Amino acid sequence: MQSEWHRDSVSQSTDFLKIMSNKEKSVIDQLNTAQHSQIEQNRKKLVPILSSIIFCATHDLAIRGKLSCSGNFHDLLKFRVESGDSVLSEHLSTCHSKAKYTSHRIQNELILLCGNVLCEQNFREVNSSLSFSLLADKTSDIAILTSVKKIRFGYE
Repeated sequence: MQSEWHRDSVSQSTDFLKIMSNKEKSVIDQLNTAQHSQIEQNRKKLVPILSSIIFCATHDLAIRGKLSCSGNFHDLLKFRVESGDSVLSEHLSTCHSKAKYTSHRIQNELILLCGNVLCEQNFREVNSSLSFSLLADKTSDIAILTSVKKIRFGYE
């Protein structure tokens, strides 16, 4: 009874009984719970960054300035921190400099994702309606028409 093997066996058997009687979560369940909480925390960190980009877009404000750390986007983030956004403040002060999600590449990716969501919503509405019209004013970019054809007619 005093051997290490016996103590480990007793400990493992009591842990097994606790898990089987649902008094404790299994290791897999604990890992899944931890993963879900990490996902939720990351989403909470991304919300103020994304909402600042959307604010700039909806108010026709330039996101970036002459330098990568200047511009309306970074000014909005500073304002949010000064206004008491504790989630953003904690994220920007504790994260690694490469994990802030404020670089121009991330900004461009978030803008692209927002555009994709808007296009999908618009095309769902258009496809569910009986008729629609498309107005374009002096556009020289054919990428819009190409994406319309891809979504509407289903080819690459």
